[in-house]
Amino acid sequence: LLTQKDTALTPVGQGQAQALRKAITADAQHPLHGVEVVISSPLSRAIETTLLAFGDADTPRRCLSPLAAERCICRCDYGRTPRELAADFPLVAGWEGFEGLQDVWWGKERSFSQEFRPMDRVEEFKRMLLGRKEQNIAVVGHGGFFECFSGVHLGNCGIVWVELNTADGSVRTLEGRP
Repeated sequence: LLTQKDTALTPVGQGQAQALRKAITADAQHPLHGVEVVISSPLSRAIETTLLAFGDADTPRRCLSPLAAERCICRCDYGRTPRELAADFPLVAGWEGFEGLQDVWWGKERSFSQEFRPMDRVEEFKRMLLGRKEQNIAVVGHGGFFECFSGVHLGNCGIVWVELNTADGSVRTLEGRP
């Protein structure tokens, strides 16, 4: 899978996303019910996770952001054009951020060291989050990127609750659920 471009979710990954959806649906108090927008990496496995975990309705709103993409250090982290993504996931064409997605939106031209710890992209992602009007945001992305963002390496469909400091952009992980 590491040598294939923009890999899809495996059956195991699909099951994990479906299990997350069931956990959210079964718990009326689950904090993800309060999400105002879901921001997804444009990699296919993140889009599919978004659709399986949050459903294909318009609520909460959906957004694509290449800033949330995985560190582009393996071929599986190379994305596809918006046209190719929309062919496989027609709903993404209506998501915020889709129209501005470049044909090559992933870090293909960046060096290995720039992408291994993409702190410049993490800082830009934090600024983007802080510039949004929503307070409760879900981000569907990738373990390596989230480790750079929060200090926590997430497994598939893992959840980390964080608070982003509006004054200095620092990230504080929260224990348990908010």
